[in-house]
Amino acid sequence: MSPRSRQRPAAAASEPKKDDGKAKAEAAAAAVEAKREERAKLEAKQTTEVYKRYVNGDESLAVVAKSLSITSGKAAFLVMLKEVADGNVPAITGKDDDTLVKNIAAARAKADEHSSWGWLAARASKSEGWIKTKLEEAKLYSPRAENIASKRAEAKPPKVKKESGENGTKPKGRTRPKRGNAS
Repeated sequence: MSPRSRQRPAAAASEPKKDDGKAKAEAAAAAVEAKREERAKLEAKQTTEVYKRYVNGDESLAVVAKSLSITSGKAAFLVMLKEVADGNVPAITGKDDDTLVKNIAAARAKADEHSSWGWLAARASKSEGWIKTKLEEAKLYSPRAENIASKRAEAKPPKVKKESGENGTKPKGRTRPKRGNAS
């Protein structure tokens, strides 16, 4: 008998399915919850390490992030989340999404050191994508039309360079050594 002519046993084909989908849904929900808890534990461990070595230590953010196998942006965001959780930076809240979006827009308009997208996401406990989408829907933001860094720069007075040297003249700069065939 060839493999194609073989048939499955009749009992297996006629056996009714006992699983109605409810058990699969419960198992999937349990798996999602387990994965969420695992991610939360990992982030807590990473936050502790980043805070210890970068904020309280003397290592650079890039070095700490690389040793934890995360990006520098993720490491910085973990610091932001901890600062908000500790109460060092005010959280942004609202009774509903509309109020929250208005409060986020107001915080962004301040153009202070806590108004970047990362800080807004950490302060509002929402993702950057959610924030940008909601602000755009409310006509409070248009992509590529604004740059918060330029607004911050406008708010700060420019630094005046000090002239030092004898008689108020600028000191002569260092001359670079000539290289190659230059004479």
